[in-house]
Amino acid sequence: AGSKLKAVFGTFNTENNYDGLMIYSGTTANPANLISSGRAAGTNATTCPAGAFSGTTSPGTVISTSADGALTFVFRSDISITPAGWSATISCVTPPVITDFNPKNNSCGSDPTPTVIITGTNLTGVTSVTFNGVPATSFAVNSATQMIITACYNWSL
Repeated sequence: AGSKLKAVFGTFNTENNYDGLMIYSGTTANPANLISSGRAAGTNATTCPAGAFSGTTSPGTVISTSADGALTFVFRSDISITPAGWSATISCVTPPVITDFNPKNNSCGSDPTPTVIITGTNLTGVTSVTFNGVPATSFAVNSATQMIITACYNWSL
C-alpha cells in the first residue's frame, strides 16, 4: 500500500513533432492526468498532441501521483521516420511524506541561509529539495524521518 510507479528514462529519441509519448498518472489516458512536457502540439497534432514528449525532450524521472500508483504510457507515431525510440527503468517506490517542518515561516531577512528541519516518513531516498520550485542550498537526510535543509526562500504556513 502506498507504492507508486516510477519511470526513469535512460534514453529518449523520437521523430520530433511527429512521434509523441504521453504519460498519464493513473490507469487511463485521461487528459486531466497528463504529465505534460509543457510543449505545444507538434506538426502532426494527432500523433504528437500538446503535452507529449517528442524528439530528444526526455521525461526524465516520472513518479505517479494517482491514488492507485499507476502510470499509463501512450506512444503514437506517424511511422515515416524511426529514430532509436526510448528506454525506461520502471520500479515501485514509496514516496516521501512530509508531516511537518520548522520554522513555519521565513523572510530570509536576518538569516540568508536559515536551517529548516523537515520531519516525515520515507525520507531516505530524497535526492532533491525545493521550496515552490526553488532548490535548497543544501540538505542532509539524517534518517528515514528527518532532514535538515539550508534554504533561503520566503514561505509561510
